[in-house]
Amino acid sequence: MAAFSLAKCFTKSYFPAVKEPGKATTTGMGAGHSLLSVALTFAVTLAGSLVGGLWLDRRWGTTPLFLLLGLAFGLGIGGFWFWLKIRAQGGSGDSHR
Repeated sequence: MAAFSLAKCFTKSYFPAVKEPGKATTTGMGAGHSLLSVALTFAVTLAGSLVGGLWLDRRWGTTPLFLLLGLAFGLGIGGFWFWLKIRAQGGSGDSHR
């Protein structure tokens, strides 16, 4: 009968890596995944705002008003989300300094 070893139960492969505070960790997807996520969020926000504006226009008979308000809202919220995500990745926007 083989001897049971407790050392195998307490090796590094059994425990997940501990994240150090302040140190960014990346998953297997990398920067491409986060950029795709930002682009899809922007597109869904813009499309949802436009569809909502179009629906309100058809419901109340104010054809271009809510469509344009939805466009402005979608661009504003989507652009703000884009700015937050890019800034969180380290892009400060001061490239000419």
